[in-house]
Amino acid sequence: MLDVSLTIGIPDEKLFDLLVNWLEHRAEIAVLALERGDAFLQLHLQGMLRAKSSSTTILKWEIKEVIGWQSNPPVGGSVCLKSLREKGLHTVIGLIGYCLKDEGGPHFRFYSKNITEQQKAEGCRMHSIYGASEYKHKLELTPANILGRALQFRKYRVKNSLSITFRRCIAEMLRSGQYIPAFRWLTSPKISRVREALLQAGFAVGINTSVKQENPMDHILEYFRLWD
Repeated sequence: MLDVSLTIGIPDEKLFDLLVNWLEHRAEIAVLALERGDAFLQLHLQGMLRAKSSSTTILKWEIKEVIGWQSNPPVGGSVCLKSLREKGLHTVIGLIGYCLKDEGGPHFRFYSKNITEQQKAEGCRMHSIYGASEYKHKLELTPANILGRALQFRKYRVKNSLSITFRRCIAEMLRSGQYIPAFRWLTSPKISRVREALLQAGFAVGINTSVKQENPMDHILEYFRLWD
C-alpha cells in the first residue's frame, strides 16, 4: 500500500472528473482539489491517495492512461507523484489541509474518499501552522509587485472580487500563509508604524495571526489604501 501526493499540470478541467472516477474504484482513501499555484495562479490538480501498488512508477503510468496522456501529453502537461515523507504537510492529514487551502475560491473543486470531517478540520489546522513556509516558499510582497500580486489574487482567489477593497485583499493574502511583506517594508523610515507593528507581531519571519493584542494588521493596512 502506497501513500502518495499527486500534482498534475492541467490545461483542461475535465481531468478532474476523469480522476475522480478512477479514484472511486482504485484508491482506499483520497483527496483531490482543483487549485491555483502560488506564483502564477495557474490551474492544476493537487491530491493525495492511498492505493495498492508496487511502485509510484506504476501508479503514475495508470494515471497517465486514465487522463489520456500516456502517448501524447499536451504541451506543459505534467504528472508528479511522490511518496509521502511523513513530515510537515507531506503527510496524509497535512495534504488534506493543503488541498483545502483554496476552499471558497471561484475556481475551487474538491473530492474526497473515506476522509472524515474531523480529518479535514485537523488538516486545515496543520496547514495554518505550517502553511506555505513548510510546503512552498512564501511570496514576497514588495512595493514593485504588490499591486500586480493583489490583482491576480483578487481575480482568481476571491469571490465577489469587484467589491473587495485593496486593504481587505492584502489582508486575505497575508492570512492565506502564501505571502509575506518584504523586509524593505520594515526598514523604510516613512513607515515606522508598519515596521513597529510587524516586529511586535513577529511578522519579520512570518505572519502570526494568533498574536493576542490590538490588531497590528490595522497599521499595516493603513499604508495600503490604494483601492479604498
